[in-house]
Amino acid sequence: MTVKKLRYFSKGAGSQVCSNSVRYADAVCRSGFVRLLIRVRNRKERVIMFKNIAMLAGSTAIALVGSANAFAADNIIPATEIRGNGASGVAVVVAESLNCFGNLTNNPIGFGNGTTGAVADHLYQPVSPTTGNPVYDCAVKSVQDNVEGYYISTGSSAGKNNWKNYNAVSGITTNPFGTWSNIHYAWSESPINAADLTTYNTSAAPTTGAPIQLPLMVFSVGFSYMPLYGKVMTATGLKDLTLNLKYPRTTTNLGGLRMKKTTYCGIVNGTITNWNDPALKADNGGQSLMDADDDLNRWNTTGVPIKLVGRQEGSGTTNVFTRAMTAQCGGKFTAGGTDLLPVAAQGTAVYNKTTGLLSSGTETAGLFGLANGNDGVANAVSQSIPDPVNVGEYTFAGYLGYNGADWLAPTVLPNGKQLHSAQLQQGTTTAFKSPVATDATAAFKGILPPQSDSKGKYLPSATSLGMRNDPLAWVVPATTVSAGSLANPNLGYPIVGTGNVLIYTCYANANVRNALQNHLSMYLGKVTISDDLTKVPAKLLTSTAKDSAGNLIGLLPNNGFAPMPAQWATAINETFLTKVITGNNPAGLNLWIQDKLQKSSSSLPVANTVACAGKAGAN
Repeated sequence: MTVKKLRYFSKGAGSQVCSNSVRYADAVCRSGFVRLLIRVRNRKERVIMFKNIAMLAGSTAIALVGSANAFAADNIIPATEIRGNGASGVAVVVAESLNCFGNLTNNPIGFGNGTTGAVADHLYQPVSPTTGNPVYDCAVKSVQDNVEGYYISTGSSAGKNNWKNYNAVSGITTNPFGTWSNIHYAWSESPINAADLTTYNTSAAPTTGAPIQLPLMVFSVGFSYMPLYGKVMTATGLKDLTLNLKYPRTTTNLGGLRMKKTTYCGIVNGTITNWNDPALKADNGGQSLMDADDDLNRWNTTGVPIKLVGRQEGSGTTNVFTRAMTAQCGGKFTAGGTDLLPVAAQGTAVYNKTTGLLSSGTETAGLFGLANGNDGVANAVSQSIPDPVNVGEYTFAGYLGYNGADWLAPTVLPNGKQLHSAQLQQGTTTAFKSPVATDATAAFKGILPPQSDSKGKYLPSATSLGMRNDPLAWVVPATTVSAGSLANPNLGYPIVGTGNVLIYTCYANANVRNALQNHLSMYLGKVTISDDLTKVPAKLLTSTAKDSAGNLIGLLPNNGFAPMPAQWATAINETFLTKVITGNNPAGLNLWIQDKLQKSSSSLPVANTVACAGKAGAN
C-alpha cells in the first residue's frame, strides 16, 4: 500500500492540527480522537479511522511528538467544495486538474443527466526530477486534501447561463454530486458577449460583484479523419484502401494529410467535395492520395466523396471552428464565432452519437452531417467500413470532421481507434502545422492582453488592446476575425481558441474563494507548495517537456491543450488573482478577488472589501 498523505487531527477544542506528513508510529496528539487521513494509490480514496489515544504526561509517546510548535507549520485550506459546470471540450482536463488539486476521492466528470464518467490520474514525471521539480503522481498526491472540486460537463452555453444567472439550472436536469443552488465557476470555449453581461449585471452582480472572464488554456480544433478510406474485394481477397500520404506521421497526432488554406476553405464551403480533387494532390507534394490497390480509372472518375461531419448542438468547439472559417474562408461562414454551424453548410444527415452510424437523412458531399458532442463526431468519422462481398465491389468511408485536440491522437477513443489530424498551412507560408500545444501557443505571437506591455505588465495607456476592467476584452483577440488575430493567426496552427473560466469577484465563503483562487493559479504555474508544505511542481499543469518515453508531462499539453503565453499569465495573475501594487498599480483597478496566494495557514489572504462592499458574495 502506498500512502498518499497521513495526517492527524485532534478532535478536541478548536480542532487544532497537531501533526503533518508523519508516519503512523511517529506521532501522538493530545487527548481526544485522532483522524488519520490516508490515500491509497490507484484508488485515491481516503480511509478515515478514529483512534482514542490516552495522552499520558511524561510518556515516551509524548517525547516522540516534541513541542506543539514542531507541527504548527502547514498550508491547509479547511474542508470546502468548489462547484462548476460548462464546456464539454475541456471537461476531461478540468476534472483531472481538480483531482490533482484536491478531492476526497478521485471525482469523475459529472453530466447533466445525473451520470458520471471516470478520468485518469495525471502522472507528472520529469526525466531528471529535482527537489523543486519532483515527480508528482496525482493518484497518490494532491495540493489541498480537504478541498472537493466538482465539474459537470453541460456545454459552454449552459455554463454561461448558470454563471450569469447565478444559479445551477441550465443543462443540469439531475446533479450527480448533490443539490446545488448555484455554481462558483463555469468554463466556456465560446466567449461571453454584451447580452450576457447585461443579464449578469441584473441577476448576479448585486450578490457576486463584477464579472470576470479569464482565458486559462489554449486549444486547437483539428480536421479529423481516418486514413482507411475504403475496401475492395479482389480475386485474391479483401484489400484495405488507405490514403497514400507523402508525409505520413506515425507518432503523436497521427496523420500526414496536408491542406493549404484554399483547400480546406474549399472543402467546408462545398467547392471541393472529393478526395481525388487536384488541390489535395497538390498539397500532398504532387502525389495522388489513391491507394496502389485502387483502380486509377475508378479513382479519377468517381473517387471518394468527402463526407463532412460537424456538431449538432451548440458547441464551443464549433464556435472556435466557425470563427476561424469566417476569418480565413468566408463563403458560407460570415457570422464569426457561432455555437452552431451555418444553416447553409448543414445537410440532412444525422449520426447516432454512440455508434457513429447514419440514423436519419442523407449524406451529401459538401454539406456537414451532424452528430452530438465531440464523441459523436469522433464515432461518425471513425465508423467501421462494411466489407464488400463480390469481386470488384467497393465500400467507402471518406469522412472528415472537426474535433477538439483532446479527441485526436494520441488519444485512444472508446472504440479503440485513434483519429488522425490534418496539418494545416501556417498563415501565408509554405509550412504546415499540427493541432498540438506548441503550434497552438505559437498562434498567440504578438497578441497581448488588455492594457499590457510586451511582458504582460499593466500599461494603462495601451488601450488599443482593450480595457482590463472590460470582461469582453480578455477574449477579444480570439473573437476578432481580422488577419493576425487568433481567428486568423500569422504563425502556428490556424484553428485556435481559448478555454475561458468565468468567476465572480465576491465569495461569501473565504475557503471557497481561497480554494478557487489556488486551483486557477495552477493553470498559470503559480502553485508550488501543498497543504503539508511539500513541493508541488510549478508546471504540473503547464509543462511542455517530455518524459523518457516521449510523453508530454504537463497535464494540459498531455491532453492536447497548451498553457497561456507568459504575458497572459502575468496579466491575469496581477489583475485578478493577487493584489499587485508595484509598477502601474493594477490593484488600483479593484478587480482582484483576494490579495495573495496562501502559502501558510498562519498568513491568510483577505478579500477585496472595497469591490465587495455591500455584496453578500457567492455562497
